Amino acid sequence: MSSKSIGEIMNEVSDTVGKKAKADVLRANNTTVLVKFLAELNNDTPWAWEDRKLPNINHTEDSPEGMQENTIAMELRRLYLFRAGAVDPKKQDELLCQFVESLSKIEMEIIVAMVQGKKLPVKGLTSKFIADLFDGKI
Repeated sequence: MSSKSIGEIMNEVSDTVGKKAKADVLRANNTTVLVKFLAELNNDTPWAWEDRKLPNINHTEDSPEGMQENTIAMELRRLYLFRAGAVDPKKQDELLCQFVESLSKIEMEIIVAMVQGKKLPVKGLTSKFIADLFDGKI
C-alpha cells in the first residue's frame, strides 16, 4: 500500500470534524515525511514572502490528488530555500514558481499560504494543535 500525499492527508484533516478526530487522522498517517512537514510548519524562521509580494504563479496542474509529477514530500528538503535570506530574492521567486506549478491544487495552496506566513487552507491545523499533538516536540 502506498502512503498518501501531504495534500491527501491535509484534505482528510480538513474534512474531519473535531480535534480528536483530526489528531487520529494525522496519527494514522504518521510518516517521517508528514512529521518533517509539520515541523517545518511550526518552524519560527521567517519565510521570504512574509514581507514582500508573491510572484505571479500560473498553476495548471490538474492531475488527480496524489498523481502529480511533484509533491511536497519530494521537495521537503528544499523548503529551506524559501526562508527569508536563504538565497537571492529573484532566485527564490523562480524556484517557488517552478515548485508550486507542479503540485496539486491543495499542496500549492498550502505552500503559498505557508511561505507568506498566512493561515493554511486546512481547517483546524494550527501551530498550537500541531505542538499539542506532538507534546511540543516539534
